[in-house]
Amino acid sequence: MFSWIYIWGNVNEVLFSLKRYLPHPFILAILLSIILHGLVSVSFRLPDFSAADAIPDVVIKTKIQSAPIAKPKEKVKSLQDLLNEVVSADEQERSDQLADELKGQAFQLPPSAKVAYFGFVNSGEVGVGQIDWQLKGQAYQLSISVPVPFLGQFTFTSTGKIDSFGVAPDFYEEIRGSRGTRSVNFMRDQRLVSFSTNQETSFMPHGTQDRFSVMLQLAALVAGNPSIDQKGVAREIPMATIDKVEIWTFVSMGDEQLDDVDEKYKSTRHFLRLPRDKEDKRRFEVWLAKDALYLPAKIKQTEVSGTTFELRIKSLDFQQ
Repeated sequence: MFSWIYIWGNVNEVLFSLKRYLPHPFILAILLSIILHGLVSVSFRLPDFSAADAIPDVVIKTKIQSAPIAKPKEKVKSLQDLLNEVVSADEQERSDQLADELKGQAFQLPPSAKVAYFGFVNSGEVGVGQIDWQLKGQAYQLSISVPVPFLGQFTFTSTGKIDSFGVAPDFYEEIRGSRGTRSVNFMRDQRLVSFSTNQETSFMPHGTQDRFSVMLQLAALVAGNPSIDQKGVAREIPMATIDKVEIWTFVSMGDEQLDDVDEKYKSTRHFLRLPRDKEDKRRFEVWLAKDALYLPAKIKQTEVSGTTFELRIKSLDFQQ
C-alpha cells in the first residue's frame, strides 16, 4: 500500500498547478494525515543514510519512562498486592514509593479546547485545520475531520479515559475516504491492544497511546512537572501505531523562542522524536507552547528528500 507521502511526491507539481482551483482541505488533509500520525509506513526504497544524519546534535543525558513498562510474561501486581507485601511500619516509605511508581509520572491535562493550525509544505501555506480536544470528567475525545474533494471525508478520532498514567485511549479510528476504516482497540482490563489491519493482538504497557493522543500525553507530562524535561532528557512513551506496539522516544532539545507563530505562543520547549528503528529516516519535531499549557505550537516533519510538512498554531480557544 502506497503512503500519502508517496502520493504527494507523484502529484506534487499537479497539486500546486491546480492550487487556485482546489479547496485548501484537499491539501490540508494530506498534510494532517502525515504530521498528526507521526510517521507513515512506506512501500518504496529510501536513500541509504544513517539515522544519525537525520538527527544531528542530539545529546541524551538521561532517559525516563513515562509509565512502568512491564514485560508481557511478568505477572502485573495490583497496587493492593504490593502494599500487602509491606509487613511493618518501617517499610512505609517503600510502600509509598511503590504506589508512586504505579501511578506513573505527574501530568496536567489542558481543559477542552479547539486549536487551529496553519498548514505549510516547504514553507508554502496550504490551508487551515482544527484539532478538537474535549475533556469531560474522566473521559475525553480528540478528533479532526476534513472533507477531501474526490476522496471523501477524512476523519481521525481518539476516545478514552483519564487514568493514573494520563491519557488512556480506549478506541482509535481513522477513516480516509474510500480507503475505508482502520482502528485500534485498547482492552485495558486485559492489558492488550488489538488492530483491525492485521487482526493481531499485542501486550499493552501502562500509558500506551495512539498516534493521535500522544501529542496530548506529551503536553500533559511536561505540564505536570516542567522541570523534568530539561535539554537532553528523553521521555519514552509506549505507542500503539496502526499495526503494532512500540516505544516512541522524545528528546528535549531545550527551550526555544519561535519566530513564525503569534507572540503569545513563541515561548516553547522543543522535542525531537528519535527514529524508531534503522529504517526510520524522517525527522519529527514538536514545539510545546509554555503559555498554552504546553499544547503544540508547531509540529514539523522533514522527509528524506528534504520536503517539510508543518503545522503552526493559528488560534487557541479554551472551552468551559
